[in-house]
Amino acid sequence: MRSRRPEHDYEHVWQWLLRYYRGKMTRPDAGLPPLVSRRGGPRSPGLRQVDVDVLLGGGAGVYAKVENNDFRPQPELFLRITELLKFSPYHLRIAYLDLYGAEPVLPVEQPSPHWRQVLAGQSEMACALMPDGHVVAANDPFTQLFATGRPPTNLWRWALWSEEAREALVDREKWIACLVTELRLAQHRYPDDRGVQRICADMERDPRLQQLTESRVGLDNQQFPLHHRTRGLGTARFMASHTPAGLSVWTLLFEATT
Repeated sequence: MRSRRPEHDYEHVWQWLLRYYRGKMTRPDAGLPPLVSRRGGPRSPGLRQVDVDVLLGGGAGVYAKVENNDFRPQPELFLRITELLKFSPYHLRIAYLDLYGAEPVLPVEQPSPHWRQVLAGQSEMACALMPDGHVVAANDPFTQLFATGRPPTNLWRWALWSEEAREALVDREKWIACLVTELRLAQHRYPDDRGVQRICADMERDPRLQQLTESRVGLDNQQFPLHHRTRGLGTARFMASHTPAGLSVWTLLFEATT
């Protein structure tokens, strides 16, 4: 059976979604008291456009202009509205793409506990990381890179400051230059993420890193020399994929040097 787009009087999908989610909410759902008619009886409990203005704490009539497409909101305001109306993550992305033509940058979510099982099925080295480099999961080929047989708590901190990384990351300055660029991007993408801002602040305080010439590219699809603890010397190509929740999955395609 084909899914049919709902019929509505709005020109854009994001407008219909605003009306749809507002229509699902009541004043009590939003923390507002129910309205009472002049005769003392209850009125419709639905969330009105003016109620959204009250909840946003902005000017009167702003939300109505947004919903009617008479005013194009800044992304920050639109995200506040969708949070207030309790958009699902997928409808949020659909609405944002329809309005702005780009994916929204959302707060980092708690990662799924199933990533370890996903990575276990890969033969190449693979790990799942939070934006600051915290290791969420890794497969056996990846953990064999480390002397302890376990990945570090934070892969990016390991690469930047550990002694073990000095041996594993051949041509380390090239590695680090690309990693610094990768973290600069994360710094601007996740301005409210404490872990990202903390590691970037630590980079700023490291005089050795300040002397490096920053790379024009990050790590994705870049090839670097690598000394693997069990596989020996070779090259590793970093391949990245990112989830809307902020998690990144890195696969290292390793080729031994003959």
